[in-house]
Amino acid sequence: MLFGFAAIMVAQQEQPEATFRTGTKLVEVDVVARRNGAPATGLSKGDFTLLDNGKKQAIAIFSVRSRKTGADATVPPPAGIFSNRVARGADAASTTVIFFDQMNTPQTLQAYAIARIAKFIESRHSVDRIGIYTLLGNGSLRVVQELTSNSELLSQAANRLKTRDPHRRDSDTTGMTQHESEGYAAIGIMGPAFAVKGALEQIARHIANVPGRKNVVWITTAFPLYVLELAIDCRPEMEKAARALNDANAALYVVDARGLMGALDGLTAISNAETPGPPPSPRLIAMLMQRGEPMKPRGLDTEQMLSGLTGGVTFFNKSNALEESIQTAVDDGELTYTLGFYPKESEQDGSLHDLKVAVRRQGVSLRYRRNYLIRREGDAADGRPTLEQLLKEPLDATQLELRVGVSRDTARVEILQVKVNVDLHNVEFKHENMRRLGAVDLAFHVEGTVKMTSKTVPIDIPDDQFATFLEQGLNMVASIDTAGGVEAFRVLVQDRATGAAGSVTVPLANR
Repeated sequence: MLFGFAAIMVAQQEQPEATFRTGTKLVEVDVVARRNGAPATGLSKGDFTLLDNGKKQAIAIFSVRSRKTGADATVPPPAGIFSNRVARGADAASTTVIFFDQMNTPQTLQAYAIARIAKFIESRHSVDRIGIYTLLGNGSLRVVQELTSNSELLSQAANRLKTRDPHRRDSDTTGMTQHESEGYAAIGIMGPAFAVKGALEQIARHIANVPGRKNVVWITTAFPLYVLELAIDCRPEMEKAARALNDANAALYVVDARGLMGALDGLTAISNAETPGPPPSPRLIAMLMQRGEPMKPRGLDTEQMLSGLTGGVTFFNKSNALEESIQTAVDDGELTYTLGFYPKESEQDGSLHDLKVAVRRQGVSLRYRRNYLIRREGDAADGRPTLEQLLKEPLDATQLELRVGVSRDTARVEILQVKVNVDLHNVEFKHENMRRLGAVDLAFHVEGTVKMTSKTVPIDIPDDQFATFLEQGLNMVASIDTAGGVEAFRVLVQDRATGAAGSVTVPLANR
């Protein structure tokens, strides 16, 4: 694969007003406020109090968004230009990802859930943008339908859903020693946990810059969060998944695929224990876990932990009409208040910060993300994906916005001239000697070939040109040999400081 590279410096010109604040990062907190089962309207900035690790913060940004307001329209890119910027059309008032977990849901329950997903698609609000992704039994994420508000495409996608073997491991441990059987059982639980974490992180990277309210609806029966006798604790991995969703300002809603259950269903060997009743409260779950008692039904503790950390809700034992729970999750973002604040530089200590939001109105309940991780300058990104991992993901990442222009070499048709423009607003810079210093990795992969080509691009911008770069972005060019390629090639840019990534999939013509 031929890979020629150059960085194009933006010419200095009259400077627009800068929108980047050195040494600070805006932390946004989406708040759902409800009163008497309906959105609590009419709240103002002065009604809210925001605490970061118990310290009151000045609310620098305040906005209100409802499904009715929609979003500003975005003109589609011209021919030959490809972008990972999700369309901001007026029909995209809210964004919901249906994350159908076929790895952790029995096949019989999958069949029922698929019928209910189709029913939801039929009755959904036409202004809502929906995506349908599935987690397969082998742990890979599959795109059934990318985000769209097109009813016909969504109906076709729902009809394409089929039940799949979850590939659950055989529970028979005959002939194994106790140590071997415990290890075997531990792998059977941790494998799905890592797969769900990875899938949620991919989804978070994909919807990071999608405007408006973002919901991820996880349809599943999940897996145990904590198994004392096997020394299994999935909480650290689930906390990482929740942080990824929080960084993308996305709330996780869980629709338990078991539907309506009895109060004792799953808790006892009595087959007809079907007295209706509510699920255990999060406080009771925490108490049982502290005492080392197993949580039943299986996976409920995981569901409630993830939804609670991200400001969502778990719908368990509510109704057999799963489509109603999905619609409730979507409608929950009908009215959202966004509070933004800039942490002080002294508070940027590389630790997890607890968030608390209060409102000065009686009878109003709030839900919001519970924490955020603030990095110190120079800290390595925790668990950052590799370039190879990002290039293999089925979803384009949007943490960094890219525009990719493609033209063919007049002498050799298989050679493409590629121009990549990177929006620098989400790239981290050091400020030294009146200059902004950073670096990104630029990578390419042509589908059908095995070689990945990458190059580290240092960025050194004088202070007096920084506003121009923020306005126009950083341009890079490369020559790519697509010989042997099929269907498409992938362009990837990753911030070396934070691991934030942007990727674009470009189709290969006449392939």
